[in-house]
Amino acid sequence: MAARDMTLKDSREAEKTAKEARKEAEDAAKNTMEKNSPTAMVPKPKAADFNEGTDRLRKVMCLMDDQAEYLAIQGTIHDLVPCVGLDFAVKYTDQPSSEFKKLFKLAHRAHPLLGHFQNDWATAELIKQYLCNHHKSIAKK
Repeated sequence: MAARDMTLKDSREAEKTAKEARKEAEDAAKNTMEKNSPTAMVPKPKAADFNEGTDRLRKVMCLMDDQAEYLAIQGTIHDLVPCVGLDFAVKYTDQPSSEFKKLFKLAHRAHPLLGHFQNDWATAELIKQYLCNHHKSIAKK
């Protein structure tokens, strides 16, 4: 019984340590973004980071503490996608790159924070998410 209690205690301590490490990583990424230097770029996280828990994209964008900003960015993307001429019936990878260039430029103008993400990975992920969800909602009907 004592061995089981120790294992449970070790497990809890490991979980706590992992949470603290994730929090430190988020804080470090957020501090990097807060620097207004053009070289303060946030690299795209590994695929495993996109698959953990809820609000995955908001978490990897380090906006867990700022839901209003995340929703504002998301709303801007939703407004811009049809404006630049992206086709909801076409997969993300088959869309014309010239339209993405326009969208990225307009999104950066509306939300300078998006300029801190290396190779526009955050904007691209928001677009993918929107196109996929839009396609799914139409398929349900």
